[in-house]
Amino acid sequence: MSDEYWLISAPGKPTPRQTYDQVCTATGKDQLSTNFIFNIPDLKVGTLDSLVSLSDDLGRLDTYIEGVTRKLAQYFGEVLEGEKNKLAENLVVGPNNVDPVTYVTDFQWDHAKYPTKQSLKTLSEVISKAVTHVENELKLRSHTYNNVKQSLQALEKKQAGSLLTRNLNDVVKRENFLLGSEYLKTLLVCVPKALVKDWNEKYETLCAMIVPRTAELIAEDQDFCLFTVTLFQKTEDTFKHKCRENKFTVREFTFDEQALSSDKQQLSKLETDRQQLYGSLVRWLKINFGEVFSASIHIKALRIFVESVLRYGLPVNFAAIVIHPWRRAAKKLRDVLNQLFGYLDQSSTGRHDDNFDIPGVFSSQQEYYPYVYLKNTQSCNRRCKINDCLILQLVSNRFYSYMQNLAPFIVYQYLLMSTNVSSHSNDTISLPVEINQSYKVRLFLFRHAESQSNIKRDIIAGQANEVDLTDLGCKQAQLLGKRLKIEKLIFDQAYTSTAVRTKRTAEIALTEAQLSLPDNAVEDLCEQSQGDWEGIHRHEIYTPQTIQKMEVLNFDHSAPNGESLRQVQRRALKFLNPLIDRAKKESIKQNRSITIGIFSHGGTIRSLIQHFIQSNPKTAWLISNENTAINEFVIDPRGTMCVRVNDVGHLLLLA
Repeated sequence: MSDEYWLISAPGKPTPRQTYDQVCTATGKDQLSTNFIFNIPDLKVGTLDSLVSLSDDLGRLDTYIEGVTRKLAQYFGEVLEGEKNKLAENLVVGPNNVDPVTYVTDFQWDHAKYPTKQSLKTLSEVISKAVTHVENELKLRSHTYNNVKQSLQALEKKQAGSLLTRNLNDVVKRENFLLGSEYLKTLLVCVPKALVKDWNEKYETLCAMIVPRTAELIAEDQDFCLFTVTLFQKTEDTFKHKCRENKFTVREFTFDEQALSSDKQQLSKLETDRQQLYGSLVRWLKINFGEVFSASIHIKALRIFVESVLRYGLPVNFAAIVIHPWRRAAKKLRDVLNQLFGYLDQSSTGRHDDNFDIPGVFSSQQEYYPYVYLKNTQSCNRRCKINDCLILQLVSNRFYSYMQNLAPFIVYQYLLMSTNVSSHSNDTISLPVEINQSYKVRLFLFRHAESQSNIKRDIIAGQANEVDLTDLGCKQAQLLGKRLKIEKLIFDQAYTSTAVRTKRTAEIALTEAQLSLPDNAVEDLCEQSQGDWEGIHRHEIYTPQTIQKMEVLNFDHSAPNGESLRQVQRRALKFLNPLIDRAKKESIKQNRSITIGIFSHGGTIRSLIQHFIQSNPKTAWLISNENTAINEFVIDPRGTMCVRVNDVGHLLLLA
């Protein structure tokens, strides 16, 4: 069987049951499909004007509810983590807890929730209100759970890892330190194993006032050895500088006997909180996935009803049928249906060519048939693999394909699908350069490495230009540099924002790659300003009312005295467009490609990617960009081509 389900309706000839039997007979000869009656009750018709208006509203509402259903299923899979094999048994619908496929093929209208005495518009409003409430609650619940989970992971990460990055409270002991001295101080130095001999020979002479023979090995792992060394406090800064020059790392550490106990208590509390939240969240997701999925199918029933009345007229007499085509039988099945119902619209012949129906991409022309038709793409079989689309999907004029942010290119492909643009966009940047002149500009957008503000996820950071990198961030930037060196990238020009974290990322990465440091720090490349919200806990700001406002304004939403993403995009392009103009001319002049490197921030880069691929601004938030992500664009006479988005393959070396 194929992964598609079709939902069609045709006039009762003379009764709905006879039409259904006719379809079963025609499709059963060559085993083209399996068919099911889609039970739609007698609903209030209303006026013609109300039906026409409602037809458009239901289409939009259908798309919205599908999106909420996908969010629930996707997040359910993320929450289950190692128990993803249990996802299928939790994605159930209706009072009998049946799987989604069974629910659709054996659909029964829920008269208790949606009384048929109410008008069609009232029914759609009831469904819309219920789904909106679930979506808002999902945001709040997921935010709370994710905060606890991320805090727990951050603390566990500190307890693990190498000596270069891990928490040292459970490694060192009181006797390793000289405590209570007014002049002397004990430091911890992390030395690569390959440089231990070098350390033993050099440490006493790195600077003045180091106490001789105080270096003591207190711990080691696969890559590093941890030494203590005692010196006079006034030479600490000089010692640290000399250590950096010799590739020794001085760990920032203050001995605290209570810290180890405090960390263990915090770890235990966070784990308890996570387990409590996990249980209630799984129960909530299971219940509300079923509720929203059921709402989605009821909306589709309303759409079939409205479209059928508009198409076939009164009195209401049509058969709604769910059709599951057999594999490779779709084209022949379509021909059979056209033969059965072609009399309904003789002019429809030839309006649609299945050769243009490419899954995952908008068709070059609208799908139209003489009968009412909705396509239902069922990309999850009864095993419900989490990496597939988990939701039954019916669309009247367009086919949307759902894709997760699991790989660098997937987001880009999704955005192309949702805006129907090609990978080349000729109107991205217009320049007074003749098309017959050959030029090529390679533009690289790099997000900064992990900073201190990234690990404080419950705080709204905004620009925070003075925030530096974490120890992990320094390692990420070093791996980015190795990646640049492997790819043999050489930048003709390189720029950073004025923020410390982008400057440090560029400095570490370009030094590792043995490339020249950035030409300038540019204020227009800074992160989105969050104005009065900066430094405030997220739960204090992101109330349901604020979230609703953000969803409405979307790309144009800004915090009080802050910036919207559109404003960020404009200021970034104010710098970038003239830079690309000059690079094009230089490329023509030198008859070679010009390569530009930009070290910036997640929000700024997200807005630029949206601009370059000309996607719907409402989808900009879907563009994932992790720390040190590589985003590459090529600009030539054909337009702007996206080569890769969110490429963080180099970070796999951290595992």
